[in-house]
Amino acid sequence: MGNDDVVEVGPFVGTGLDLRSSPLMAMYSCPTVVIFVSGRAIATCMSLLESTSDVPNLSLEFRRDVRVYYKAPNAASITFKDRFEEWEKLGPLKVFTTTSSFQDAFDDDDSLTYDPATTGAVILTGGDAEAEKEALEVCRDAEITKILTDSVEQAPLVFLSSNPFKEWMTGKVARPPTRSSRGTPSAEPQPDSDSMPVAV
Repeated sequence: MGNDDVVEVGPFVGTGLDLRSSPLMAMYSCPTVVIFVSGRAIATCMSLLESTSDVPNLSLEFRRDVRVYYKAPNAASITFKDRFEEWEKLGPLKVFTTTSSFQDAFDDDDSLTYDPATTGAVILTGGDAEAEKEALEVCRDAEITKILTDSVEQAPLVFLSSNPFKEWMTGKVARPPTRSSRGTPSAEPQPDSDSMPVAV
């Protein structure tokens, strides 16, 4: 980037990677993780690898083997090269780059020994459906069934009330809505005691 380049920063898009409900969070039943990354999703991969223990992460130090297969159009477009060495210090992790295909990168990795039943895959393609399909085919051929993709977002978080007893303490308990079936008129709602007319 040059001095005259402009970077536009916007809000987060979507709810994020569905890591919380993924079987990959069970690090002892899924000690081996393979990560397929392409395009702009390398930024997501960086966040996932470098995230601290106060947020959901892969807990790299407790895994047996972690592989990152990073596919780029050409060698010049490979980003974060200076971070690869630091990532590999975070745990039993190795980064492999390829300019051909995920299948070639996976097949050329002679150092990986895995059991499909205890191996999980993370597919980060940044919305590239073709790249995701390619990575899914590699997983299918390798019989890896525990798969997390960035195309499936986590469910929106639901936050509890700061005071769940507020209605009970004030005596204004919310009444459940009345149910009515087709053709059956619903009962008229009774007015609250606070709104009853008082004779003076």
